[in-house]
Amino acid sequence: RQAAGEQTARAIFMLPILLGKIGLPGTNNGASDFLFHTTDVMTMPTGKNPVSAKVPCFKWLEAVERGHEMTALTDGIKGAPKLDTDVKCVFMYQGNWLLNQHSDCNATAKILADESKLEFIFVMDNHMTASAKFADILLPDITWLENSRIVAFSTHL
Repeated sequence: RQAAGEQTARAIFMLPILLGKIGLPGTNNGASDFLFHTTDVMTMPTGKNPVSAKVPCFKWLEAVERGHEMTALTDGIKGAPKLDTDVKCVFMYQGNWLLNQHSDCNATAKILADESKLEFIFVMDNHMTASAKFADILLPDITWLENSRIVAFSTHL
């Protein structure tokens, strides 16, 4: 990651638009020109989540400290008018968003280390990320090379 690193990706999408090349033979908008279709060989039932409230990605850390105060109007909570409690548990699968998606990593690390605020962190990943270092339970995961799914490329299995 780098400062304004996402701008490179946005520039790739903007180039054909600025050049007036959208829809011409041999051009596209910079996105992938193929689709992946997956078929699970076997899955496990997951049940239904009784919690409908969703917290915006950049505000989850606030939900740890003041979740009981957060509302749809003031904080962008979706699926419920307000949160009933602070966030006490995080389940993270293949990601590094606990630490790397916030503007102040040091302040985030202090909150993550305080077990009176965020009581339990579960991480499952195939890399030892910065977020994984805060896990109470850390489980290994497979890489895409070890995946047993049947994957279709475009229209072919």
